[in-house]
Amino acid sequence: MKLAARSRARRSVLGHDCGKFAITGGRLVAVIPPMCHVCGLDLWAVSGPVDEHFVLVHFGGDAPVPEGWVGHPPNAVWFCREHASVALERAAMPYQAALAEIDAVVGRSVS
Repeated sequence: MKLAARSRARRSVLGHDCGKFAITGGRLVAVIPPMCHVCGLDLWAVSGPVDEHFVLVHFGGDAPVPEGWVGHPPNAVWFCREHASVALERAAMPYQAALAEIDAVVGRSVS
């Protein structure tokens, strides 16, 4: 399925909060729907409330979000419940350093 078609289908899945959209300052912004950074688990693979399956981890060390910010926080990444602990252990780290360390711990190479 093409990405645009999948995106439309994802937003139409009943029973899931699949992302919120807003227009602010003349630009379209979105909250990124849950998909585990480690294993790729997403809304297609689960049923029930999002918070039963996913955790949004906010990493530290980055600049604060500007006042009036709308959309997905730049330092926040989704993880499934199985992989949330590895992320939460690194929540105080800067965003990029934490993701690099998580990738190394789980044995994932990023090209």
